[in-house]
Amino acid sequence: MIGVEQWGLLILLAGLVAQDTTAGPQIRFCEPIVAGPIAGWIVGDVVTGVLFGIAAQLIWSGTIPAGMTAFFDANVGTVVATALGAMTVGSAVAFLWVLPVGYLGNVLTVVERRVNGRIVESVRSDDSPRMVGVRHVSGWVLSGARGVVTAVLGVVIGVLVVPSIVTAVESVVSPVVLWAGVLGTGGGVALGVTWRYSNGRAA
Repeated sequence: MIGVEQWGLLILLAGLVAQDTTAGPQIRFCEPIVAGPIAGWIVGDVVTGVLFGIAAQLIWSGTIPAGMTAFFDANVGTVVATALGAMTVGSAVAFLWVLPVGYLGNVLTVVERRVNGRIVESVRSDDSPRMVGVRHVSGWVLSGARGVVTAVLGVVIGVLVVPSIVTAVESVVSPVVLWAGVLGTGGGVALGVTWRYSNGRAA
């Protein structure tokens, strides 16, 4: 059972992961292969964190954000899915919760960037360095807030629906087959990106 303090730490981690993905400090702890094990450690299930981190990293490798490109937020999605995975004994079905959370993060990122754009437009040439700094920090805070909102919505909805989905799916499909499909899909995405770049074409 995940306690209140653990949920709080997970939500905080999601906010930091969102900041590291886009606003800073961008030291890459946001990558699923790092964020997954950290989330797993918080909830007391490092194995699930590692497995989810590896699977999500394969998918993320084909959706890495570049500049202002809209992206699939597998990073925050991994944090949320790992928590739900710990609740469902590392089910591959719980891992698939990365998808709706990732797309939710994508939508909220677009909203965040629009707000940040307005903040940037409000900067004037005669603004003091302090005011410019305040605007910069507000953009950084917005990025973290986006991760927090994404995680909270993903967790609340996920706790309500994922356990039931896991029970229904695993009653008819072997967990081994499910994990083979997840890792196979992730591996296919990673190999596809490598193949396109190796042939000199943009992904």
